[in-house]
Amino acid sequence: MLKNMNIGYTPISANILDLDEAFRLAVELDLDFVELAYDLQEILPSSQAVQKVQELKRATGVGVTVHLPYLELNLASLFEGVRKVSVERMQQAFEYTAQVEALNSVLHGGRIPERHPLILDAAKNQLLRSLDALKHPAVPVTLENTHINPLEFLKGKNDLQEMSQFAGFGVCLDVGHALIEGGEDQIAEYWQLGNIRHLHLQDGLGIEDDHFALGRGKIDWQAQKPHLEGFSGTVCLEISGTGDDVRHSAAFLRELMA
Repeated sequence: MLKNMNIGYTPISANILDLDEAFRLAVELDLDFVELAYDLQEILPSSQAVQKVQELKRATGVGVTVHLPYLELNLASLFEGVRKVSVERMQQAFEYTAQVEALNSVLHGGRIPERHPLILDAAKNQLLRSLDALKHPAVPVTLENTHINPLEFLKGKNDLQEMSQFAGFGVCLDVGHALIEGGEDQIAEYWQLGNIRHLHLQDGLGIEDDHFALGRGKIDWQAQKPHLEGFSGTVCLEISGTGDDVRHSAAFLRELMA
C-alpha cells in the first residue's frame, strides 16, 4: 500500500467478527494484513480457526498479525497463581501465532492495583519472571504502551524500553494511548525508541481510548508524518465503528503520505 510499510487493520475494533468479511475489506482497501484478536479465538475457537485463516491468506494474499490476549490476564499479577495461568495462556497464544504464520504480535505488560512503591517493585519482579518465560517466541512480539490509566503497570518510554529489551521484543507504539498518557509530547517521546516494530494508529481526544477514525480527534498527523515516512514495520489501523471508519482512515493515511 505504502512504500516500506505493511498496512492493516483490526476487524474486531470495527465490529467485524466474520473472518471472511474481515479479509474482504482488507482486499477492497488493498491492505496487507488483518490483526486477529486472540481473546476472540479463546472465546469462539471457530471464529478464527487456523485452517480457515490459512485458507483466506492463500486466497487473498492478505497476511495476519495477532493481538495477544489481555482480558482477565495479567503477566504482572502479584498473585502467583494468576501470573502462572497468564503465562500459560500466553504460551498457547504464541503457538497460535506460529500456526497462522503471523507477521508479528502485540503484548500488554500487565496491571497493578495501585502505584505504591512496594507494589511497583513486586509487580516489576513478577513481570520480569513472566517475560523470561516468554523469551524466544517463534513469531516476533512487540510490547505495547498501555498506560491509559493508573492500573496499567508500564508507564513511559523508559519502562517500555527496559521490559522490551529484557525480553528481546520490539515495541508497539499506540499513538492514541500516548496521547492519553501525556499529549503530543508523549507521542514524540515514544518515537525516540529505536525498536518500534509495530504501530497502532487511531485518533482521540486524549481522555479515553477512543479509537476514532484518523483525522477525527486531536492528534496532529502532520507532526507524525516524518516518523511514519521513516518507518518500515507493520502499521495497524485500530479504529472503532464500522468498515466505513476503516475506509476513511485508510484514505486519510494515503493522503497524508502522498
